[in-house]
Amino acid sequence: MVINIRKIIVILSMLLTVAIITGILVGTIKDKDEGVPTANQITSPGALPGIDLPEGNKNKVTRSNFFCEYRMERERVRGKQIDMLREVINNQSSEKKIREIASLRLVQITEDIEKEMKAENLVKSKGFADCVIIVQPDSTTVVVQASNLRLDQETELKKLVSKVTQCREENLSIITKKPQP
Repeated sequence: MVINIRKIIVILSMLLTVAIITGILVGTIKDKDEGVPTANQITSPGALPGIDLPEGNKNKVTRSNFFCEYRMERERVRGKQIDMLREVINNQSSEKKIREIASLRLVQITEDIEKEMKAENLVKSKGFADCVIIVQPDSTTVVVQASNLRLDQETELKKLVSKVTQCREENLSIITKKPQP
């Protein structure tokens, strides 16, 4: 039986992505149920020692920021993936082919990070408050902060993101995430 390391790495990456999204979504739902402080409680004097929010930003504080949380979790998981791949690459007792595959995967992760950052910035430049791009081997998902999208906006986003991520438009999904009050 031949083990295809590339397929295993791709499957593990996909599973990690699903785990991240699930964890963030569960965390967002859980926050709503656990009495997370409201914006008024957070911005009240002494609520957050050492952190003083400017007057204009006090109303922008939300109970849960999906986009920031997702980016932090994505960075944490990718950091672990990169560390693991570097260990394989630097381990001289690993087979040469395995080290080469790990090197290729490391390059792919770096390229995905660059694509996601570029695409996220382009989407924001179109006037959206926030977004997250999730690049996967066969598809790309865009989560954009909006109540809803018009057809022309969705078409424009798909064209824009597909160019940067090199993903075909039919393999690109757009999800709207309503802004938190």
